[in-house]
Amino acid sequence: MKTLSYFNHITLPESRPHNRVQAWRRVVAPCIIHAQRSASHLSRAQPASFIPPQVSEIVEPAAQAMATNMRRVPVTISTIPGSPEVATAFVGPTRDEASRYPKDAPSIVLLHGFDSSCMEWRRLYPLLAAAAPTYALDLVGWGFTDSSLFQSDPSLVIRPEDKAAHMRAFLEAHTDGRPVVLVGASLGGAKALDFAHTYPEVGWLWRGET
Repeated sequence: MKTLSYFNHITLPESRPHNRVQAWRRVVAPCIIHAQRSASHLSRAQPASFIPPQVSEIVEPAAQAMATNMRRVPVTISTIPGSPEVATAFVGPTRDEASRYPKDAPSIVLLHGFDSSCMEWRRLYPLLAAAAPTYALDLVGWGFTDSSLFQSDPSLVIRPEDKAAHMRAFLEAHTDGRPVVLVGASLGGAKALDFAHTYPEVGWLWRGET
């Protein structure tokens, strides 16, 4: 595990359990408001067509922002026969938007837990996105990433190496050569470790668990 000096300026005060609500109101909530104003790519108008209509029932602003800004891009999985492209869901900047961040800022990739999606990162995402290009990614087989290929062909099994290849292809297409910080919760933490072991040349690792 490596200390990331780039983020040393982002600090939150320690708080005892009975002070957590006060700390949230005093420190974290204003940070989220500032971050949402600062991250220019958190401003798209309507959720994409692949988002279920039930999302309109969500009332939490952070979740609404994630749903509204989620999009899909084709990602090739070279380890699966035929190297299929999978429409991969994520929230993050375009390459043009990412180029506006400081040159020394690493790319942060947020990996969700078991039976979850990138929506899991709805509160942390805007804080990180205000400082560095940040991508909340739906792993292949989970979340809003298209799974129709695997539903139509039950013989296709998503192996650990397929998940790693999927992540690698996504990073190559979007992080523009920046060092990569992987932040994983639960299953995402395991995939971060596996990816760092498989592709040690990509960058830093930061593993977290819920």
